[in-house]
Amino acid sequence: MLSEKTLSTFLPTNEKFDDLDISGMFDFKYKEDVERSYSLLKINKLEQTDDSIIEIKSTDGLIDLSPCIGIYQEAVYFDNYQIDEDIKLKTIMNQSEYH
Repeated sequence: MLSEKTLSTFLPTNEKFDDLDISGMFDFKYKEDVERSYSLLKINKLEQTDDSIIEIKSTDGLIDLSPCIGIYQEAVYFDNYQIDEDIKLKTIMNQSEYH
């Protein structure tokens, strides 16, 4: 049972936030949280010349591509996104996970 005591009791963890996978943050979301988050945004419409639609498949046969969509979102949103550096980080993280 959750109580004020259990919620306020500090438990040390081994979490490191320097190797945080941003796209993983999109894995668990609730409609109410997303709507509340969107309500906090100040949106300015920008004029753009390219109106073409970018088609993105979310599945391919039996493969769920949704993790790739999160990475794609990062690459599009962040101006200085370096996919090569992200691949190196993933490789290092996977090696340490299995050794």
